Amino acid sequence: MALFAVYRYIIIGVIVLASLAACDSHIDDREKPVIFDEANIPWAGVQHAHYWQDSTELNTYLQEIIAESYCKALAVLTEPSLNQDHTVISQYFTGDLSTKILSQKQKPDQEFDQTNISHHLELVRQSHDGLLVQFRDLEKVTASTMGARSTLDTSVVDVIMILEDERWKVKLIQESESKNALPQIRRIKEISTSGIRGVNYYPSDKPWLSFWSEFDIATIAHDFQQISSYDYNVVRLFVPYRKDPHQDLLSDISRCLNEAEKNNLKIVLCLFDFPDGYRPKLFPYHQYYLTQIVNSTKDHSALHSYDLKNEADLDFKNYGEDVVINWLRFVSSSVRNLAPTVPLTTGWSSGSDAPKVAEQLDYISYHHYGNLQDLASIDNSLKGLEKPLVISEYGMSTHRWLGNAEEKQAQYLSEHEEYFQEKSVGHIVWTYTDYENVPSYVFGRKFWVKNKQANFGLIKTDGNPKPYLRDRQSSSKR
Repeated sequence: MALFAVYRYIIIGVIVLASLAACDSHIDDREKPVIFDEANIPWAGVQHAHYWQDSTELNTYLQEIIAESYCKALAVLTEPSLNQDHTVISQYFTGDLSTKILSQKQKPDQEFDQTNISHHLELVRQSHDGLLVQFRDLEKVTASTMGARSTLDTSVVDVIMILEDERWKVKLIQESESKNALPQIRRIKEISTSGIRGVNYYPSDKPWLSFWSEFDIATIAHDFQQISSYDYNVVRLFVPYRKDPHQDLLSDISRCLNEAEKNNLKIVLCLFDFPDGYRPKLFPYHQYYLTQIVNSTKDHSALHSYDLKNEADLDFKNYGEDVVINWLRFVSSSVRNLAPTVPLTTGWSSGSDAPKVAEQLDYISYHHYGNLQDLASIDNSLKGLEKPLVISEYGMSTHRWLGNAEEKQAQYLSEHEEYFQEKSVGHIVWTYTDYENVPSYVFGRKFWVKNKQANFGLIKTDGNPKPYLRDRQSSSKR
């Protein structure tokens, strides 16, 4: 009996202690503020581009904290799944303003997509205790898409933020001016492209994405040396889109630039190969990609220019022309802000699309696989743009069932090169080498299509030059 009594008291003690612990836990939970996990929102970790006017009153650390809090507050407002959530709104806006926002019932619209891209902030005043900051967003650039329609708007916004619950929150936000336009793009005044004699490049055994996933600097070094020996001076490289470009990719791009420099070659760096779309909600991720790629390459002496996107006009059908054009305007503006002195272009698949966004580019480039008469007609139609011109892809496949395909390629390329020299037009041939295999994710599974695409090179897969390149090398030695 005595032993039973002891066990009984032990059990009662455990129950009492567990109850007290549960009570304490309940009290702690009730007293702790609910914190929204920012990792659950689509734009977590993505920085909008923001620039402060020269300010000595705000230190750099405080500028970053306030700008980041402001950008996240705006992002919450444009996210339908968040802008009616009290827990979220109260972390970015003060009481009165959060109540006002929550009272404005908004219906989620699957067709509507909006995001803020960049900001240009100017301090107006800071309170003596440092807990209140008033500033103006002189260039708040917002991208919006409704169905197939897309706009880029620039507005001026007055903002007051206060430090509350150890977080900077928006107390007042008022748009004072809005216009459907981007900030003025600073274009490079003088650029000559007439001397460009280039090749598009992938290694013969590692074309497209495998070029970077199976990066082989020894092959690239050998090929660049050969390209230079054939009297070419420009190489066009394609950089795949990555939501978070890893350090290996950035390092490999730099190694390509270094090899180009060793061989007196310049690189046209073509961005956003295989992007994930063009809608505004992706813009902050695209901005981050641009920041990483451009900042790591813009000062390299071997960089010639940035090609914003290869054949963006082929995506008009699936995404809408207006949406794609708006995206190109956003990308050109972003790159210009990051690298004001590097020339910009975009390689259209068709010359008829070349006038689009021409005002934001330093030179016009498009691709041509037709006859010389059509090329001359298109070039004449573009003279009114008063911009230098580069044909950034042209060529002929040597895959033929019958006939002297390699001789026909040599004649085709020779005639085009004579035209380019006569008209002072830069030109980049597709492509340096034949490919052992071309990926189905680019050209589909039809073997006759893949075989044609694998044989546009000036060099065979065994490393031997085709007739055009042999003739070119012979003439350059005379």
